[in-house]
Amino acid sequence: MSHSDDQPNSFAALIGKIEPIKPSKTVKDFGRQPKIRQKRRIEAQNIRLATRTYSSQIAECYDFLSPHEWNAMQSGRVFIDRILDFHGYFVDEALRVLDDALIERRNRRPIYWQIIHGKGRNTQNETISPLKVFIIEHLRIHSAISALVSIQDSRGESGAVLVRLRPREKH
Repeated sequence: MSHSDDQPNSFAALIGKIEPIKPSKTVKDFGRQPKIRQKRRIEAQNIRLATRTYSSQIAECYDFLSPHEWNAMQSGRVFIDRILDFHGYFVDEALRVLDDALIERRNRRPIYWQIIHGKGRNTQNETISPLKVFIIEHLRIHSAISALVSIQDSRGESGAVLVRLRPREKH
């Protein structure tokens, strides 16, 4: 097999001259998105947090549950169908992912999810975790949640919640 002289030797010679894409002159900053710095995002979520309070021990039931089911849920003796871990998420990202998961669920019977929000030891304000407060607040008002219980560790601190989801309605 011989190599003929009429074929290009390199990829650049094969594809020819390349011109860069020029930005539109009619719209200033076309195609650019504003950059949000991490520090400003953290400050913003702490400002929103200033008006909210929470309790470390939560046990709320929004539907009628049998005493057996409620006791099993409070003691953690239920089968957990899904675990969502939000360590390292910003508040806005975590709420978006949580809301998407709640909307897209396909359960035909009540199911249990464990939602890990963390204890908030790495936050600027060591006493209040913004992620914890906003996730619990979002779960309290969401229509898919029928019960909510905080999961306590051996020191009595909560880094996760156990939720019972209502069956998905047929459309």
